[in-house]
Amino acid sequence: MATQRQDTQGHEERFKCRGDNRREHAGDDADQYVVRSPRHYCAFRENERGFFQMTLERFDAASPAEFQRLAGAFAGTLRPGDAVALSGELGAGKTTFVRAAVRRLHGSDEATSPTFTFRHTYAGDPPVEHLDLYRLDDPAEAVEIGLYEAFSTAAITFVEWPERLPSLLPATAIRVAIAGSGDAPRRVEIARPA
Repeated sequence: MATQRQDTQGHEERFKCRGDNRREHAGDDADQYVVRSPRHYCAFRENERGFFQMTLERFDAASPAEFQRLAGAFAGTLRPGDAVALSGELGAGKTTFVRAAVRRLHGSDEATSPTFTFRHTYAGDPPVEHLDLYRLDDPAEAVEIGLYEAFSTAAITFVEWPERLPSLLPATAIRVAIAGSGDAPRRVEIARPA
């Protein structure tokens, strides 16, 4: 026991000396003593009970096929009750992302843009709700046309243009931001509750 205690004290002294030495010689080359782990992206979001942690993942898709594979893989992680907010400029591929997700979930290619109808429902197990808020001007319209009813514990709900009505989404919604348009590669950032 005494030997073990002496070993521990010896290690503590050695580490203390190393730390003191590094502080004395800290300067432009101080980073040479730093060991960095791979980046872990993290974000925080606020809800009515305070802040909660979000994990952040970034992906690059060099081609449309790669983009659709990414969307399909993402869909495989979803569960009934999940809400997904899709943001990106016109032509970024939000509807293409939903179409690939529905294909993965239901095995069919039925998803189309609900820009003029605001809402499409795709029957299956689980059902998928697809909302597009691009043409929504007044939050009262969302109540009038029943968009709040699209969120249920039995369905997966995708929302395009969520910034038009942020209060529609639950605080725990998964955020998918798509950068790029046309034939350009896409960068996809996914933020989800930790």
